[in-house]
Amino acid sequence: MSVFNGVYYKNSRAFQRRRKMIVTLLLSVPKPRITHLLRATFPSLDPADQEYDPTPPFAPYHLFVTSLTLQSRNNLYEGDFYNINRQPPRKLVEFVEERGLKDRYFAEAPLGRISDESDWGILIRAINIEHCRDLTWALCSHVEHIKALAIPLFDVGCYLSLVDRFETLRNVTFHLERQFSEEDADMDEITPEELKVLRQQQDEHTQHLDQMLIFVQGLRQRHRNVLQTASCYGVYPRNNEKCPEKYQEELARLLPPLLDPQDLRADNWAQFVTKVKETNLSAVKAIMPPQGCTGPLSLSRLLRQSPFLHRCRSLLKIHLTTIDNSIFQWAVEERKQYDAEIAAGRSPHQPLVPLEDVDVVSHRPSDGRLINDIGYGFGETLRTLNFQSYSFSGGEDLDSVECSLVNIIFKDRRQEYSISDITRWEPAELPQLESIRMRGSPAVSFNLETLRTTPALQNLELVMTPEEMHGFSFIPPVAELEELDGYEKSSMTVTTTTPSPRRLIWTWSWDLPILTTLVLAGEVAYRFQFRMLQGTPSLVHFSVDMSSTSGLHKRTIGIKDLLHNTPDSATMEGTLSNDDKHNDDLGLQSECIQLPLLKRLDLKGSWTLDTQVLETLCGMAPSVTDLWLLGCSGFSLVDWLHITSRRLLSLVNAGASGPLTAEFSASAGLNEVGFYGLEGGAAWYQYVQLPEGRTTDYKLNYYVHP
Repeated sequence: MSVFNGVYYKNSRAFQRRRKMIVTLLLSVPKPRITHLLRATFPSLDPADQEYDPTPPFAPYHLFVTSLTLQSRNNLYEGDFYNINRQPPRKLVEFVEERGLKDRYFAEAPLGRISDESDWGILIRAINIEHCRDLTWALCSHVEHIKALAIPLFDVGCYLSLVDRFETLRNVTFHLERQFSEEDADMDEITPEELKVLRQQQDEHTQHLDQMLIFVQGLRQRHRNVLQTASCYGVYPRNNEKCPEKYQEELARLLPPLLDPQDLRADNWAQFVTKVKETNLSAVKAIMPPQGCTGPLSLSRLLRQSPFLHRCRSLLKIHLTTIDNSIFQWAVEERKQYDAEIAAGRSPHQPLVPLEDVDVVSHRPSDGRLINDIGYGFGETLRTLNFQSYSFSGGEDLDSVECSLVNIIFKDRRQEYSISDITRWEPAELPQLESIRMRGSPAVSFNLETLRTTPALQNLELVMTPEEMHGFSFIPPVAELEELDGYEKSSMTVTTTTPSPRRLIWTWSWDLPILTTLVLAGEVAYRFQFRMLQGTPSLVHFSVDMSSTSGLHKRTIGIKDLLHNTPDSATMEGTLSNDDKHNDDLGLQSECIQLPLLKRLDLKGSWTLDTQVLETLCGMAPSVTDLWLLGCSGFSLVDWLHITSRRLLSLVNAGASGPLTAEFSASAGLNEVGFYGLEGGAAWYQYVQLPEGRTTDYKLNYYVHP
């Protein structure tokens, strides 16, 4: 049935093959099962219509259909109702008009008028849903052969009379196909007539849920233990609609325990929860509970009443929302016993749970225990640790995670902090680590000296702001940062005095030979030293954003910052960079750090770099296709235009900040396209005639931000 549920372009061969398959199957079913809508959609089903001249099937092919789980995601008809030049089949258009389906569908969608959906969208969705219902009913004519069935909940009453004939039905799903909910519309605009229809539909929905329970109960009584699973959930266009927990629980209680499940997920969770102790969990490899459950089906309540994780001896992956920091204490105890038996020269009485991927969302501040328990308990096999918390308190010990970890993702919602609030983690040894993604306070707590032991690292992202927020990051006042680092006279050079316990001493000289993505924003971006790039020859995406909410964090980039094996000289604004001494060496491009694979380069914030530095930067990364210097100063827009177009022969998009001048707008070959982005955004220019030597046919775009 996957062929039926695929989403295909209407001019594709796959779409036409599906139509032919449907016709072939329908030609063999009893004629009374074929509705007028199906006949109008597939004209070849009508013997009087020779438009398609189909070949009669040689066998009742529908009898071979044992799994019938259709969805209303895609149109089954050719053409489009909203395209006057490409209408659906004539018979379908006439049927819709003669039966007044459009008016009927609108009347049945009281929330449609006050939703964002168009009239055509309501019509198309409704026809797709009705097609799915009619096609399921037609192909289900020989129910004795059906082993898996998806029933539109709206039609469950039609199937009640067939309970005695579902002799082999093992798996049944009930699809919630309501187009709209009260969350989709402004209920203040609903009319009394629409509200009356809505309340009537809600009563009918409850009746259908009751009939669902009667249907499943009948199957269990008449066919004993044939039925193994039953579930109810939303499908397109409201995939996130959930069956009320009350009905999920009652439905699950009618079923037997899950038979050696390999996955515990949303569609079998209720059946598992109602029979935890009776379920064999030894084969479970993945646990992904439904989100948002607050009653008897909630994970937190289940873990308190019937702890079960220790019984999942084959567990590889778990995704959970929890407020209990002790749920993996059993794994810690098992690991201690395991290590003790190994140390004593004995064979462990059982292997450790081979958990590889952990995804945790915690609604309370992390005290570090949960992360440390996961790291220690599953340290031999753990590969991905994704932990999102309200906030991190600093008790995390990355060194407990051992050497198997490949991916780390730590996030919290913190946006501002003081130096005294943040606990800086100790460096950890993670030689197999491939990806680090930190957001919020973890981006500040993470100790960059960990990078000394991560030669396999490919992705490093340390960002202060949450993912849904863009732009400026909070960075502590410069004076606080100088005190923390032991700056002397505003120098960025690390002091040789004995550091205080809170002082940071980072070398910025790590060997990361296969790092491809480096994204820094916030405090760590302000601290960034360019000598780090000497150890990242494979870099493809480089972004350092020190745009701060205060606007007081500024840096100057000098030529010697970009040279090999020299102390960094990036300084605070107002500090002499002594670049004049090195002007004679500007042509020695071979002495500069080389980033031959770099495609995207972002420098954002109050960076100061003159035209010589800009020219050198372009020479370091000749393959760049996207260059963004937003908030940067020290060069004119005209120089930026000329240098980048001449030195970066693969460039496609470039952005910078500054006032538009007549000289820039009049630059040879430059054409003003308009504005790009929200609320006017950036002025957008393109080269009409591409500069000579270009290595790409893409247009060259320049964006000037105010």
